[in-house]
Amino acid sequence: MRAAVATLTAGPRVVVPIVRLDRAALQALAFARTISDDVTALHVAADDHIEELRIRERWRHSGDGVALEIVPATGRPTDALLHYLDGSQTSTVVIPEFVPRRRWLYPFHNLDALLLKLRLLRRPDTVVISAPYRAEV
Repeated sequence: MRAAVATLTAGPRVVVPIVRLDRAALQALAFARTISDDVTALHVAADDHIEELRIRERWRHSGDGVALEIVPATGRPTDALLHYLDGSQTSTVVIPEFVPRRRWLYPFHNLDALLLKLRLLRRPDTVVISAPYRAEV
């Protein structure tokens, strides 16, 4: 019984996909840390090794104890994320989104996030949470 209570208090496994370490990603990571102690930031690396080094360097300065996983791109970035999530454990995915001042710009800023949500919502063992970031002006 104590083991079951310990797993409940630790929270769910939370994955935050990040393309770059911007304010939206940092806010999504902060939210993820409020719902679980088991938080992983996931970056899908293209063939651009300079971008991967840039992410790692920025992560050292502002990672705040969250684990960073960098996985190679296998086709589309969403495929790499789905492959990473495959397993027996239920996962929560917190998707950072940018909310522009003009609503009609939303799909242009968040097309990848929208496509990712559509693919994740078909999975029975995945909870999807949007973490909207509104720039204060």
